[in-house]
Amino acid sequence: MDSLTYIQHLKKEYPVKQIGDEPDLAGRLIAHLGNRLPEFIKHKINNGTINVAEIQKSDPQAFVKEVSENDYAVVIHSGLSEFVYRVVRAISTRVVDHNLGVETGETFDDTVRIVAEIFWWFQETGQSFGPEYNIHEYQKKIASIITTEVESFFLAHELGHIIFPKEDKLSFEKVIERLTFGDYKGFIRSDDHPHFGEFVSDATAASVLLGIYTDCIDSNPVLNNLRYVGIEFGLMIFSGLEALEFPTSDSHPTFKERINSVREIVRKWTNDDEQWQNLIQLASYFELLFERIIETIANPSTSQIEYYEDSAAKVLEKIEDSLDRHSISLEEKPKQQDFVNVKLDSGETVKMPMPNFDFNDDSITPKYSQFYMEVSDILSVGYSHVFFEKLAKEFRKNIKLSHEQLVELEFKLGLIEKNQRIKILKKNEDLFYQLKEFQKTKLLHGYFSRQANPSGEYFFMKVYG
Repeated sequence: MDSLTYIQHLKKEYPVKQIGDEPDLAGRLIAHLGNRLPEFIKHKINNGTINVAEIQKSDPQAFVKEVSENDYAVVIHSGLSEFVYRVVRAISTRVVDHNLGVETGETFDDTVRIVAEIFWWFQETGQSFGPEYNIHEYQKKIASIITTEVESFFLAHELGHIIFPKEDKLSFEKVIERLTFGDYKGFIRSDDHPHFGEFVSDATAASVLLGIYTDCIDSNPVLNNLRYVGIEFGLMIFSGLEALEFPTSDSHPTFKERINSVREIVRKWTNDDEQWQNLIQLASYFELLFERIIETIANPSTSQIEYYEDSAAKVLEKIEDSLDRHSISLEEKPKQQDFVNVKLDSGETVKMPMPNFDFNDDSITPKYSQFYMEVSDILSVGYSHVFFEKLAKEFRKNIKLSHEQLVELEFKLGLIEKNQRIKILKKNEDLFYQLKEFQKTKLLHGYFSRQANPSGEYFFMKVYG
């Protein structure tokens, strides 16, 4: 089997959704690195002895495989881009530019909580997910640029294993290939430290990303700053996971060790301390910010704990109120106008009257569409871990009648005129309570069964095991 066939098998098993003729992530990153890639690497990509592809897998990984002699497949999981962007985007809300009117849309405590929830979703489901929050278009652009550089660094790291193979993997053919393009830089001795190859690949990736390897250093210092941020930010994210004791790969050195190794090497490439400080200025800002976030997640202060608990309680209260209002009631209340938050193209959020798709207000059935719209707005704030924990404990806990009995009860009561139905249920409060709890479970079940994001799957896992 050659690398192309290997890639085709993977893409068939884990197909990535394509948007028209737009290249996949791998193609975009190869184009992005462009002339910063060594000539012999570009030659191998062009002649098909290096095939780079993205596959649809949620775990944030990239790897290289020598499928046959001197024929390589480099594979990037879609989850790498998704996870990195979600974390980078949240942290980019801390970037301000007073001249452009860009301010932080969230408090620092809320940024901490948002990043913590992204990590929580990753730990619980292995997928990238998290709450919504305020972010400026400028901050989105910064997040997008940094994410591309992070992705490019991880791709260049895998290519680094091809550029600097181990001594016992460096055949005569490979030496000639490198000499032909003037790219022979050596190899890794087989007796070196087991993790030495990872440090070399990180250094190689850094030299490629910064344009040092092919002498294509950009004259724009801001662009070089962002490229260096990409090197460190990706390693920082996974270093944060390590600090919070999330399971990470045991085949690599720690991400903190890798950051220190990259810094030590890149520092030697700069002419003086001033040039070094200018290069790492933005990366240092993000490092201090990220370390503060990780420290707060691990050791929140008493006031922060109280703030998070109070905010979570308010979210739960809103969900319970919505469930109560959209399930069966004994009260003859005037119809309440429901509102939903709508984000306009300008980025402004306004309250709009919620359309009523549940046409018959006298019907016994729950008000599904109104609940779905309202609860989406509530849950977008976050605090998912609190909600699901409570839900797992209380879902169907107080329902004594069987599902069949409740369906039959709801059907028969639905045939009765509303005022008469209310009189019957007022005389049978336990029956009413059972029916109301049943309808609440139907509302939640209906909402989460419609979710394409990880929350739907997680709901059924927590509730039904």
